[in-house]
Amino acid sequence: SDEAETKCRAVLDTGTSLIAGPSEKIATLIADIEIELDCNNVDELPDISFVIGGREFEFKPRDYILFSNSSLDQQKCRI
Repeated sequence: SDEAETKCRAVLDTGTSLIAGPSEKIATLIADIEIELDCNNVDELPDISFVIGGREFEFKPRDYILFSNSSLDQQKCRI
C-alpha cells in the first residue's frame, strides 16, 4: 500500500521479541500474510520491513513467525 497510509508512531522495545503496533495497522499486515496453521508455507511468505528513524529493518518469515507445538506434538505457526 501507499507509504503515506502506512506511517505511524512506533516505540522500539529491545526487551521483547514481539512486534506490536496500532491494532488497525497490525490487523492489515496480518490479513495480508496467509500463513498455514501447520507451518507448511513459511518459506513462501513475504519478507516484511519497518522503517524506524529513517533506517529500514527487514524481517524474513522465520523472524516474524512464532512456532509452537500443540499438545499432540504437532507444530503450529502464528504471526
